[in-house]
Amino acid sequence: MFVPSYSTVPKLKTAKDLQGDALLHYDAEIEVMNLILLSIPNDIYKSVDACTSAKDIWKRVERLVRGTIQNQVDKETHFTNEFDQFVVEPWEALVSVYNRFAQLMNDLERNNIHFPIVTINIKFLNSLQPEWLKYVTQVRLAKRLTVDTFDDLFDYL
Repeated sequence: MFVPSYSTVPKLKTAKDLQGDALLHYDAEIEVMNLILLSIPNDIYKSVDACTSAKDIWKRVERLVRGTIQNQVDKETHFTNEFDQFVVEPWEALVSVYNRFAQLMNDLERNNIHFPIVTINIKFLNSLQPEWLKYVTQVRLAKRLTVDTFDDLFDYL
């Protein structure tokens, strides 16, 4: 009868089995893993909690957070279309227009989508209702559309 030798089964290393640089590396690995796990949302945590090294966790977190290239393209297309199609509702207050536009600009910034400042300013001014036309003309004469932000234009209005 054959009896397997348990001495041939590799034993997992623990902190008490390590010395010197190996122990320092082990401690650093544990610390990095804990930092990553503490700083990610719960839904991502559930996808990485079985990983055995900080490198594996980091690779999976990067994939989950960043998404695929197609998801990035879809986001850019969505927000660019939203910017292009931004319109003011009839009888909408100027403050409401500003708040919606600021939220859109914030979404674009968060998704790393940038337009030239003059494009943003012209879009904001051209989106206003016809009754604001004389004020828009004054803003265009008084402000530098290539330097001032749409926040500055709103304040001036």
